[in-house]
Amino acid sequence: MLKAGDVVWLIADTLRHPKPKMHVCVSPARGWYFRINTRAHFLGSIAMPRFEHPFLDHDSHIEGGALLDIHDSVIEDALRVPSRLVGRLHADMMARLARHVAQLPTLAQDERDEILASLSAPDGV
Repeated sequence: MLKAGDVVWLIADTLRHPKPKMHVCVSPARGWYFRINTRAHFLGSIAMPRFEHPFLDHDSHIEGGALLDIHDSVIEDALRVPSRLVGRLHADMMARLARHVAQLPTLAQDERDEILASLSAPDGV
């Protein structure tokens, strides 16, 4: 099972043209993820700098305005290929994301509470 802050390649099948995209786990217990994008063209995006995340090819953005509920079986299938687990958010990025999530108007309070608890848990669970 992934931990909060883990970054994994998944097929973004909610896009008009599905393709592989990185996703960050924000609540392992609920199966909640945010998609990672090249540009900040979505409401609630937060910068994710490459210098903190060597697995990135360029500066990116976490799409914090759209919480994705991804079934465990999709994650299990993806993780059958070890290279799909690409890394973890830097500790500073985890703290910035937590502050950002606390202010996101697109999330319900219970969603914010769950994500904040997961991001701040010492073991990321």
